[in-house]
Amino acid sequence: MATQTAKILQNAAEKSQLVEQAIQEIAAASSAQAQAIEQINHGLAQVSAIMQTNAASAEESSASSQELAAQAQTLRQEVGKFKLNKDSSDDITCIEKFVEPHTEIVKSPYR
Repeated sequence: MATQTAKILQNAAEKSQLVEQAIQEIAAASSAQAQAIEQINHGLAQVSAIMQTNAASAEESSASSQELAAQAQTLRQEVGKFKLNKDSSDDITCIEKFVEPHTEIVKSPYR
């Protein structure tokens, strides 16, 4: 009976060591997962910051586009006021009358 009890205790001790080893492996895996989750959270925070920056840039671009469209419309209206003589050899002289004196008029080299 003592021999049988010793075998049972020996078997229990071996299984206890296996359980302890499994617990240590689980603890190591949990630690690795915790570090991975921390890195993922850090990455997500960076992505969020970049998205916020991009959203702000997109909003600014949209506002700039709208302003540019309004200015283009105003320019079209103002340019539409000019009536150029098709028979004139130098159409630029018609425009010179409407340009402020300090503005330099550059003649196109493609004329």
